[in-house]
Amino acid sequence: MSTESSQLSNPGGTTFRRPPGVQLSRMTDDSQSVAMSDSAVDFKQLDLSQPIAEYTTAIELYPQNPRSYIDRGTLYAYLGKCELARADFETARSFDLLPYALEALNERESVLLADCIAQETDK
Repeated sequence: MSTESSQLSNPGGTTFRRPPGVQLSRMTDDSQSVAMSDSAVDFKQLDLSQPIAEYTTAIELYPQNPRSYIDRGTLYAYLGKCELARADFETARSFDLLPYALEALNERESVLLADCIAQETDK
């Protein structure tokens, strides 16, 4: 696997995109995790406009898919755009989510928004 690749595939064939500069780790043959980069990710330094635009397009095409709102809200929170993140999480919550999905959303939202608000305070 190349550290320069912007796409990753799992054995099931699903391809995932990652923003440039996002840190990855891989498992070696002896099951030890090897960091592919030794620096932390500063999401504010990344250009996440393309992934956000892709989630926005997905929302326009499939507005009843809560996953797109959750993922876009996550990116907004990473960028310190707390109100946009909160709005996407609230929209996702308005769907009829299974209890475990709602619990996961609530947990993600509380952690991400706490970090997001801390970023705003540090400004």
